[in-house]
Amino acid sequence: MGAEFVFVGIEETDREVVKQKFAELCEQSRYEDGASYSGEIGMFHSIAKWVPGNRTVNEAYEYMEEHHNKWDQAMAVQCDKGWMVGGWVSS
Repeated sequence: MGAEFVFVGIEETDREVVKQKFAELCEQSRYEDGASYSGEIGMFHSIAKWVPGNRTVNEAYEYMEEHHNKWDQAMAVQCDKGWMVGGWVSS
């Protein structure tokens, strides 16, 4: 099995809103892409780790890419545009 790095940017500050929007995106992906080894955002079911901070979008992307593990649920990294949410998924 391979792995894909997938993420979405959510321009919100409220964590509850971010969770809701992410859940909707994941559900839509599972419907469109399937739920088994799709290599898409729908492989996630929740946000397991929140990483606050004042990063640029690129810094948030790099942090997530380096610190997220393939079998974990999504990671949310705060950035100057809101939150970057995602990580490594099976494909």
